[in-house]
Amino acid sequence: MAVPAEPYDLVIIRAGIAGLNALFGATQTLPANASILLVDVRDAPGGMWNTVYDYVRLHQPNPFFTMGAEPWGLDKSPHYLAGGNEVQSI
Repeated sequence: MAVPAEPYDLVIIRAGIAGLNALFGATQTLPANASILLVDVRDAPGGMWNTVYDYVRLHQPNPFFTMGAEPWGLDKSPHYLAGGNEVQSI
């Protein structure tokens, strides 16, 4: 994919949880007309969740796992450790 050769106010490398949180934070703090480029090697956001095995689970209970203000959409116990496919579906 070719990236336009224009200046950006912010460039975020990788679209995993850290990159998506950085993007959310930037949208809350930068001016509305700021230009932001999010770059990732994959076609979809999700970082390691795009390539991990199905049995990999979150390290912490789901209410503590968020992306900015995105609500947690699983109807599970607060102690449930979500798997990769569930994290990607949110």
